Amino acid sequence: MAKFTEASVALVEREEKLMAVAEFIEKDLTLIGATAIEDKLQVGVGETISHLALANIKLWVLTGDKKETAINIGFACAVLTQQMFILEIDIQTHEEASSQLRAARNGLDQTKISGKPVALVVTGAALSFLLEPDLIMDFLAVSCECVSVICCRVSPLQKRLVTKMVKDNKKVITLSIGDGANDVPMIQAAHIGVGIRGLEGQQAAAASDYAIAQFRYLEQLILVHGQWNYRRVSMLILYFFYKCLSFSFCMWLFCLSNGFSGQKIFDDAYQTLYNVFFTSTPIMAYGILERNLDAHLLLRYPRLYIEGQRNRSFSWLRFTVFAGSGIVTAIIMYFMTMSSYFSGTHTSPAGYGVDIFGIGTNMNTNIIVCVTLLLAIETRSFTWMHIFFSVGSVLLWFIFIIIYCSFTPQSMSSFYTYSYYYYLFPEMGAYPVFWLSLGVTNVVALMPVFIIKWWLLQYDPELCDVVRASEKAGPASTASTSTQPFTSPPLSVAAVQIAATPAQMSQRPTTEMKVVDHVAELPSIPGSTELPSIPNTPIEKLYSPPPSLVRVPSGSSPGKLPPINNRPLPSPIFRAEGDGL
Repeated sequence: MAKFTEASVALVEREEKLMAVAEFIEKDLTLIGATAIEDKLQVGVGETISHLALANIKLWVLTGDKKETAINIGFACAVLTQQMFILEIDIQTHEEASSQLRAARNGLDQTKISGKPVALVVTGAALSFLLEPDLIMDFLAVSCECVSVICCRVSPLQKRLVTKMVKDNKKVITLSIGDGANDVPMIQAAHIGVGIRGLEGQQAAAASDYAIAQFRYLEQLILVHGQWNYRRVSMLILYFFYKCLSFSFCMWLFCLSNGFSGQKIFDDAYQTLYNVFFTSTPIMAYGILERNLDAHLLLRYPRLYIEGQRNRSFSWLRFTVFAGSGIVTAIIMYFMTMSSYFSGTHTSPAGYGVDIFGIGTNMNTNIIVCVTLLLAIETRSFTWMHIFFSVGSVLLWFIFIIIYCSFTPQSMSSFYTYSYYYYLFPEMGAYPVFWLSLGVTNVVALMPVFIIKWWLLQYDPELCDVVRASEKAGPASTASTSTQPFTSPPLSVAAVQIAATPAQMSQRPTTEMKVVDHVAELPSIPGSTELPSIPNTPIEKLYSPPPSLVRVPSGSSPGKLPPINNRPLPSPIFRAEGDGL
């Protein structure tokens, strides 16, 4: 023991002295027993990764494991397959890094000709040179041309730098997921950070945007809640622009009529409460409860996630359509309501005529009903709460105007009401033209919406529309055979990068994953631009990527989407990161 203590405090050649003492001590020993810790993947890791790959989400693995362990993990979770050519970069000098990158690019050009997928394995020592300013772009280009990328023996700082490399140089959204304190820099560097609460502590969960208990919950977080919230927020923003333009543009049109004299067509109370009460609750219910498809369908058909990658629900075109619809709605509401009273012969039973305040009340009623009905048209999953808030917001307006018009100017000392509005609504309700205008203006304003939505459903449907129609058709649609020949062209993939993690083979939650750009196209039926008829579009005819790209573990069978017309995908949109599966 004295020799060991002397060797442990030596200032020169400490390692050699400790090894010599160990050789002296560790001999003529009797083996009493041995203990071991089983190290394996969490439940559902392989299936989750395969489903994310089907959703066109590209993944990298950033792990602290040694190279051999990282490669074995890659095969275990379907990141690597036997059909792939594994390209390794393990260098110790800057000159070797530059030469190996050139050799890698040449090798990738040759494998493209043969069509064999390539996987890239990079060590932490190599990353220290590849992440330098003069080589980082070449390294990124080589990585994005590989099907899978595994970075092993990387430090927390290198995880962060790799994440920022993709985040800053590719037009993608990055997501990092990990379970340990060494994953915190990577989680904070990405656009979205997900932490796993596991046996390695709570640091990753505390530093993340979202915390989950196991890696497999990432599938539901992205494919289900991600899609729902994307559509909810998109519609929330677009609808607010629509309903505000529908209301405010009417006031601008009235300013043209009165020569910008300052006269208002809507009362101050109407303007104040329009967004606060009369049109707010329906969109709140939509933003909380809307579901374009049920959760089990979104999980069954992971490729539905591609609709969000195309940004179809929130594009400049869609924004322009909603803003233009708001202006058109305002024009219809203003001129049709005004023209309803142009004759000047409308009188109530009490003998009162219609003035500008009555016309403004009629116009405001028409607008509130119109914007509420349009939101109902856009809703895909009606519940009793949708109906309650939609009908309730319209009824709230009528209740308000009845009460508001029952007060005389002198009845509320703290709130002055104009005498023009006293007993106004009971008088307006006695005019048949008031109710006729309410119905006709809304039919005229909403009819183009119905026509456009019907045309889109027939000739340019979304993937969720195809799935919804197939599900409604029932078993008959899934049992029939397609009359059109269909062959699914191979997916054009520039990067499906997945990486593993140190504790990948363990039950403890260890996961890091990094998602990179996508370059893929949906197959199409040649010569067809219409939504295929449901009886001729069996659900079995759904796409699956090439076996070299994704291997679905046994017991897992994600659904595939019915063929629809071809739409090219934009430049890379989503990327995730990770280490520790």
